[in-house]
Amino acid sequence: MPNRRIVCLILALLLVSVGFSYAQDQQVSRVQVVTITVKSGMVPQFEDYIKKIVEAANKTEASQYWGFYQVGLGGPGNTYMVGLRFSKWGELDGWSAVPSLLTEAYGEKEGATILRSGTVAIESVETAAYARAADFSTAPEDSPPKAFTLVTEMQVKLSKVREFTLLMSKVKTAREQLDAPESTVWTSVMGESAKYLMTVGFDKHAERDGWVGRVLGKAYGDAEGEQLVGIFRNSVESYRNYVLTLRSDLSRRRMAMTSN
Repeated sequence: MPNRRIVCLILALLLVSVGFSYAQDQQVSRVQVVTITVKSGMVPQFEDYIKKIVEAANKTEASQYWGFYQVGLGGPGNTYMVGLRFSKWGELDGWSAVPSLLTEAYGEKEGATILRSGTVAIESVETAAYARAADFSTAPEDSPPKAFTLVTEMQVKLSKVREFTLLMSKVKTAREQLDAPESTVWTSVMGESAKYLMTVGFDKHAERDGWVGRVLGKAYGDAEGEQLVGIFRNSVESYRNYVLTLRSDLSRRRMAMTSN
């Protein structure tokens, strides 16, 4: 079982503004990504635990709001990801801890019981932080949330970062020229060095059937497009694609609360 203090700290990160496409503040420029893997057979118990946290936040009228995603196609099973948006590092000092929230909402004894039920269901937790790369992104920072998010993780060779960033500028121009789906690019600032994420939101899988393919070749011609693809292959050490499913039932959104 993971160290309880570490798990409590990580889960405390859930109780902040919003994640991935949950942008509400145009000053937001960073995201902390928390990846939680749940033990086999304990998914219902874990999800009940998160719902208890949502109930506690509502009951105490907490100021924190968050979004929750479940890893789907292309990713590992029993895995959830939370994107915690913030603009200044000092904001982390004001984030609330889950144990104190549960104690305030349910009392010390019941709060401790709920906390134990959640921590024992967790297999592992991993965190990283990314900065929004505005120069490479086509989506506005206040984009509304989508039901799904296609994530492309790219681990860039340290010696090829300059070439990769020049390529991403070309990619942005091509996507804008061809009216490709809006995308956001993130670059790592904590965790693995030279790691980039590109995220594209959509509401139905059928939308992907109409997405433009081979954007570089169509925007710049076959010859230059092949050269640019070659730069990608030479500069990227590894990459993978997976889809995140928005879990509204595990989320607490500012818009949802204020619309009542």
